[in-house]
Amino acid sequence: MELLLTCPPMIELADLFKDDFSARGWNVTIPQFEQVLSEGELIDLLPGFDLWIIGDDPASAAVVQAGAAGKLKAAVKWGVGVDNVDFTAFEKAGIPVTN
Repeated sequence: MELLLTCPPMIELADLFKDDFSARGWNVTIPQFEQVLSEGELIDLLPGFDLWIIGDDPASAAVVQAGAAGKLKAAVKWGVGVDNVDFTAFEKAGIPVTN
């Protein structure tokens, strides 16, 4: 399974989770970016991933649709703020998302 990790606080801790990721057979990709990826970058990138750990990135309807057209099976929003996540779009796409 391919995991896209775009949450800076989680990225800082990724080494702590590498054994957990490996035990589950997840290949983790951490793209180069400052704070968030743009909607366009995510639309291009997300279809190639099964899982997504979301930071403050725009998890908009367009991004979710792109993921659903690809391999995206589930997503997790890291942190307490969820205003960047279109939960309705995930529900319509049949992709579980949690916080």
